[in-house]
Amino acid sequence: MGYFTGGILGTGFLMAAMRNSAFVMNYGLGMSIASIGLIFGMMFTNYQTNPTLKTMLYASFVGCTAASLTPMIHAYGSAVLFDAALCTGATMGGLGMVAWNAPSEQFLKMGGALSLGLGALLGVGLLQMFYPYSAALYNLNMYGGIALFSMFVLYDTQKIMMKAKQQQHFDPVQNAMCVYLDAINLFVRFAAIMGQGKRK
Repeated sequence: MGYFTGGILGTGFLMAAMRNSAFVMNYGLGMSIASIGLIFGMMFTNYQTNPTLKTMLYASFVGCTAASLTPMIHAYGSAVLFDAALCTGATMGGLGMVAWNAPSEQFLKMGGALSLGLGALLGVGLLQMFYPYSAALYNLNMYGGIALFSMFVLYDTQKIMMKAKQQQHFDPVQNAMCVYLDAINLFVRFAAIMGQGKRK
């Protein structure tokens, strides 16, 4: 999981380095859009035939993600983000160990339900655009998202283990990206909840 670890460490380092960048503060949304494009770029790049390009795309994706998250430093403060990072690490580590030591591949059966849950969460996000002050939608997005992406950690961990055993040509970049996205989604929600609590 070197790519995953590198991605997480790189995100934290870049966020700290770009915290005073006017470009990042003004174009965070653009960085988010660019990161989506890079995800598709990675999906259509074969690691076996072009590992350098895929690694560069992943590094660029991490950079864009870090840039899009950097405004959170000013919104919530470094202390809140540090606490959110600790919660994310504990959640990822704990659930990863559960999936790793599970006696069977039981979590792989959750794929369909998780896809439905992700679709529902996207729907909640769209509704929040029309009802931005709805406490119910906010809580559903935050707490429901934490529950959903926690389950994704279990699912993705076992999926990576299965692929590593069965696939002749394993793609470490693509698989690392899945777990990286789980961690980022958890981190964002932990930070938002803790930041909201600090303001009260």
